[in-house]
Amino acid sequence: MYAVAGMGLLLGLGENVCVQVGALRLQPDPGDPTAWLLMDPDNGWGEIHAWLLRCLKTPAPGKQPPPSDVEFIDLSARHYRRYFQEMSSIVPPGMAPIEKVWRQGDVPAYLWATKERLPSWIGLSVREGPTRELMDEAWGHREVVRLACQHYGAGK
Repeated sequence: MYAVAGMGLLLGLGENVCVQVGALRLQPDPGDPTAWLLMDPDNGWGEIHAWLLRCLKTPAPGKQPPPSDVEFIDLSARHYRRYFQEMSSIVPPGMAPIEKVWRQGDVPAYLWATKERLPSWIGLSVREGPTRELMDEAWGHREVVRLACQHYGAGK
């Protein structure tokens, strides 16, 4: 997973990051503000999306940083168009299929932005349960992350 590997490398470089798991919303057509693709672990289809949160300032102990003090990092942004094209073929009962045309132009190779600079056609919403589950799973692979950091020089 991009987020877990990215977290390992950025932590090795001394960055204050954590993985977040939750819902990804993408608006494929800027001309239709009602059409959104939703990947949400709460919908029961087994979809998750993971990204990183980077703290620009260390928050007080026990406090969450304010939105202005964090950056969102999504290393899988290059796949947004493909997510839309593949997942929009899944249509819940009673709903009409949506047109599978991406009209947002080119997607970035990665996303790294403050909340204020996130494109308006992207939405990220964290879900605590899936985040904990992913981190528990990633902890089981900590030796792989350590070796990757060592190999790429981040662990030095």
